[in-house]
Amino acid sequence: MEKGNTLLHHDQLLVTSNKVPCIGIFQLDIKSNHIYWNNDLKEIHQAPLNFTPRTEALYGNCDNLNQKDLITKAHKKAINEGIPFELTYGILTQKGEKRIVRTTVQPALKNGYCTRLHGTTIEISQFNNSQVDTVQQLEQLNAAEILANSGSWKWNIITDKLIWSDNFYSIFDHDPNSPISFEVYLNYVHQEDKEKIAAKFERALKDKIFPESVYRIQLSNGTIKTLRSSGKVIINDEDDIVSLMGTCQDITEQVAKEQELFEKNNN
Repeated sequence: MEKGNTLLHHDQLLVTSNKVPCIGIFQLDIKSNHIYWNNDLKEIHQAPLNFTPRTEALYGNCDNLNQKDLITKAHKKAINEGIPFELTYGILTQKGEKRIVRTTVQPALKNGYCTRLHGTTIEISQFNNSQVDTVQQLEQLNAAEILANSGSWKWNIITDKLIWSDNFYSIFDHDPNSPISFEVYLNYVHQEDKEKIAAKFERALKDKIFPESVYRIQLSNGTIKTLRSSGKVIINDEDDIVSLMGTCQDITEQVAKEQELFEKNNN
């Protein structure tokens, strides 16, 4: 069992790529339609520092119609259903250069509705296939998780290797140097929710369906948190399951405020 940022050390990435990859960070406020790009993202798209992105160009100028359609569909699902996504696609920069990027998007939910999208984009044009995996693992440790108070995980069913992102460790208050496994994860799940969560994973392995769920965990110090979890089942060409991956968002504060409002309105 390994921790996300120990998969491949940062210096190994420098050796194989000969450059530090820019990690672009963006945010979309659904209500105001305001978009934020950090300077690294502007560099990836070769945009000037004073560039103000428009909604239709949130993910850059995708130069492939099929890929553009996939982005549009994933974007709508993220807003309407709160489903995070990760896509690799080609862009045409503002200077006319073709690049390949990988974008990860995490919705931030309030009262069951998406209020913001947080995301990261990293250019992977310069990496070969094995190095793309390196970037994918590094990208899990992105600012979007911290902003959305979420964490991500991946479980290789074939090797039984489980990976948690840094913020997943933080949410569970688990020592990054301690071993992790499905059993370790399940031990954190609140006793009253444990059977439900175990059944969800059993269903995923049997029916290849990983439904969204809300459940509680109890930390070693007794603190109880409420999480919203979503994920997907990864299969190979033979329709065999090779891995499960997903995200969880800490919605403890949101649930507490909703409960407080409910009690106030019913007193």
